Amino acid sequence: MMYEIIPRFSRKPLFSQASGVFAFVMLGIIGFASWGHHMYSTGMDFTTKTVFMIGTLAAVPASGMHVFNFLATMWGGRIRFAAPMKFAVGGIALFFSAGAGGVLNSAMPLDFISHGTYWVVGHMHLFLTGTIAFGFVAMIYYIFPFITGRMYSEKWANVHFIAMMWGTVQVFFTQHLLGLEGMPRRIYDYPADFTSWTQLNQIATVGAWILGAGFVVFLAQLIYYSAKGKPANMEDPFGLGGKYYYPIEAKNPHHRTGY
Repeated sequence: MMYEIIPRFSRKPLFSQASGVFAFVMLGIIGFASWGHHMYSTGMDFTTKTVFMIGTLAAVPASGMHVFNFLATMWGGRIRFAAPMKFAVGGIALFFSAGAGGVLNSAMPLDFISHGTYWVVGHMHLFLTGTIAFGFVAMIYYIFPFITGRMYSEKWANVHFIAMMWGTVQVFFTQHLLGLEGMPRRIYDYPADFTSWTQLNQIATVGAWILGAGFVVFLAQLIYYSAKGKPANMEDPFGLGGKYYYPIEAKNPHHRTGY
């Protein structure tokens, strides 16, 4: 989804298709040698832990290829920050943040201490919400005019973006802090005299409400503007002007590079 949106709204061809494909293939392979980092604390022997630690660390350069590809594509482009691009860029930033926490979890001593805490809860959900959900929402905004023939509201899309970004950071960064405070996973309650846990959970709860409110705005405007929205210019619904770039590089002179 990011590879579709970022070149178009940067109004540039993708910096490197080859490195993007290579990174996808590598991550698919590396996944078979990294899943065990979730099991460091189960009595796994040291040699097996080492193999999985190296496999997890190998995912870092592969993931970095994607981030570099996106940034290099945007560099020097005439970026149009419509809603799809806002959510794509926000997803990149949160993907980097979640990945940084994953690097720490790949180290056996640190993971052994943190894996049973809310640090891992925050890390996992920051990745899922910050990367997958942001990318999914970006693509929904992108295809909306092509499906409905109408435009959504950029004003309400901005409200949605601010609420979703604010809520995501407030919930899952706070859960990282709870992990550092030692709050364990898989509990439904905690001692009342742990005031720091209480305060941090209250902050996370408010963030979850903000995140949820953002999705209410998202769904409401999709329903409303699919029927009442301004008719979209199907040739160029986002006002990009000029060439409407496809994500792959235009090295072949006969390759279609725009409408």
